[in-house]
Amino acid sequence: MVRADERDTERAACAFLGGVMNDQGGAIAASSWPSAEQPVQRLHYDGTIGALYWIFIKNFLLNIITLSIYRFWGKTNLRRYAWSHTSLQGSASNIPGVAASSSSGS
Repeated sequence: MVRADERDTERAACAFLGGVMNDQGGAIAASSWPSAEQPVQRLHYDGTIGALYWIFIKNFLLNIITLSIYRFWGKTNLRRYAWSHTSLQGSASNIPGVAASSSSGS
């Protein structure tokens, strides 16, 4: 097991050498960064805060009434709204795993 002071020393050395740390504490290789010729993928959200607000209020009230039994359907409604208003590169079907889960009807 790595001690905290060893991790701090490793981070300082990596920062000094111009490297970047990942969340496990290791340095990220320069080859893992996207190169200039790779296209940048754009994530776009076109939902409104008002619609999210009403979904939140409805979920909150139904959670109180049903003693938190409704929380599963509330999460589903919130996720369905968020994913239906999110697109990658202009198409919602480009987001991995979204088309299968949102079109299943559950």
